[in-house]
Amino acid sequence: MNTNFTCRIIRTFMLIIATAVMPIWAQAAFNQAVIIDHTCTNINAIPRSAIEQAVQSLHIAYGHTSHGSQITEGMTGLVDFANNGGLGLQLPRDIFQWNQGGTNGALDLHDYAMDGDAGYYPQWVDNTRNYLGSPEAGTGRGSAHPMVNVIMWAWCGQVSGKYANGTLTSEYLTPMSQLEQEYPGIIFVYMTGHLDHWDDANNKAANQMIRNYCLQNKKVLYDFADIESYDPDVKHFEFAGDDCTYYASATGNALGNWAQEWQNSHVQGTDWYDCGAAHSEPLNANRKAYAAWWLWARLSGWSPDQPSNQAPSAPQLISPADGETGLSLTPELRTGAFSDPDSGDTHSQSHWQVAGSADFSNLIYNNESTVSLTTCRLPEALLSSGVLYYWRVRHVDNHGTPSAWSATRQFTTLSAVSEDADGDGIPDTQEINDQTVDLDSDGNADINQAGMKCLKTCEGNVMAAIKQQAGILAIQTFKSVAGSSITNTTNRPAELPFGLLQFSLQVQNAGDTAQLTIHFSQPAAATAHWYKYDSTHGWTDFSAHATFSADRKCVTLELQDGGFGDADGLANGIIVDPSGPGTVSTPESGNTGSGGSSGGNCFIGSMLDFDSSHSTASLDRTHAHRSIIPAFQDQRQAARNSNGKIVGRE
Repeated sequence: MNTNFTCRIIRTFMLIIATAVMPIWAQAAFNQAVIIDHTCTNINAIPRSAIEQAVQSLHIAYGHTSHGSQITEGMTGLVDFANNGGLGLQLPRDIFQWNQGGTNGALDLHDYAMDGDAGYYPQWVDNTRNYLGSPEAGTGRGSAHPMVNVIMWAWCGQVSGKYANGTLTSEYLTPMSQLEQEYPGIIFVYMTGHLDHWDDANNKAANQMIRNYCLQNKKVLYDFADIESYDPDVKHFEFAGDDCTYYASATGNALGNWAQEWQNSHVQGTDWYDCGAAHSEPLNANRKAYAAWWLWARLSGWSPDQPSNQAPSAPQLISPADGETGLSLTPELRTGAFSDPDSGDTHSQSHWQVAGSADFSNLIYNNESTVSLTTCRLPEALLSSGVLYYWRVRHVDNHGTPSAWSATRQFTTLSAVSEDADGDGIPDTQEINDQTVDLDSDGNADINQAGMKCLKTCEGNVMAAIKQQAGILAIQTFKSVAGSSITNTTNRPAELPFGLLQFSLQVQNAGDTAQLTIHFSQPAAATAHWYKYDSTHGWTDFSAHATFSADRKCVTLELQDGGFGDADGLANGIIVDPSGPGTVSTPESGNTGSGGSSGGNCFIGSMLDFDSSHSTASLDRTHAHRSIIPAFQDQRQAARNSNGKIVGRE
């Protein structure tokens, strides 16, 4: 086949898809101007669905110098701020992530895509055309970057001078309009310049001229100057500079710095976050980032004037009863049915929390699940015997809006659990006492090695040993569980010949990514993948984080505290994981077994049950199963990027 012809077909197909999901704004003009100013800095007002739509539909190229970096520096800092619940945000982890190319589910934003800034004419116009390439008739975009559908340029300090010299129209407004005509499939975002107290009159006049033009001609404007003229309490500073210093008049003395004052009187990490902010203060960049996401949401079709989605009703807790005692270490939590005042809204997710304190400051379980909607069984190795726990739930609708938390209930676990009388972290019936067993072939009996635990699996008559590596402080528990103990059969592998191995690990630092090895007395099948189960994702192929040795008798796992492979959902220094080798051959009709015989040392029914109330209407299970490996890979890459290394890698 002709390679060039094939490439053209693929490229055309990708553009057809991109155009199909492209919001209407990229195919027709706005009915009115879109002005992003200080009134567009309430990040909590942007619905989750609008953020996700922006991520799916926008491909942005941004040209700027130092002042313009306030937007992207603020956007970078917003990721962790939101992840940690700043401003009370309760959104999926890394929802505000961005990068060039939109990898790992991030917003596609090419920062510094074009050299210079809007003050360098004609360079900024030439650089735009060079970056985009020749216009394509079918899409109205550029041939060199055919996916790009948003272009944005920032100013540095030249806007005042261009107004004073009478060139603001010829060197900015007119060229922007010409580019819009050349590339009708791209939205060009206009921008005001930053505040300039030292040329106050020209600065104000220039920025107002840009505003008037955008209002009269139905353009999209990011009002950089207006955003830095107000603090979060909407206090206006008539005479301010780009560093947030405010003055008595255009020629008067400095009176203070509104950003520093606000930061000093509010809580960092809760009300604002530290981040890069060239020439200015972090709070200014915070607000620039909030406004940027308001812009992206508007460009993807969201209107703040749309009727607001009502939150679902707070769930009613069914069981266990409040104050119930004597519960197992893997109790099942259950709520009543989903209820929402908006007709047609559906149940898309539930957020389960268990804590050791009534104020939930001591969380031990944090599960945001699309699988366990009204029923959630807590995983092994999470609870301790004879301890009082508190739990609560909230339901989430298909728009991503959460309900209020349910009432809080409490329960107490059994006072004593006899399966591990010697307290070594291994069930007594599964312990190996044979001094000749050396699964890692290092010449030392496994049971005598520090940092190693070994057991007999409850299925397959196999011995298994888990070995601690650098970065892991301790292996707390190790247990074999029958695969058939998990009644959720959706996406479960046809055979789990060794059952599942349940362990809990203590890592050096909360959020660390660690490695460990598991050795077997028998090789895993050549076709086996590594599978895990938790109540957040259900059954998932975890092979992206599992590496088998050549003889298939050893597997190295990569796990992240609070991320991929951690069933408790918390970056708390403890990793809890149930997983094992499995094959995906199609089982006999009605066969829900694990493929191995179940011995007396198995712990049937001790794992997680399937939520039978969950319907295919609220979750495409096939899609969820196929998408989970990329999700885990995304989290692993995020861990690499944030930590700079993989803890435990030798």
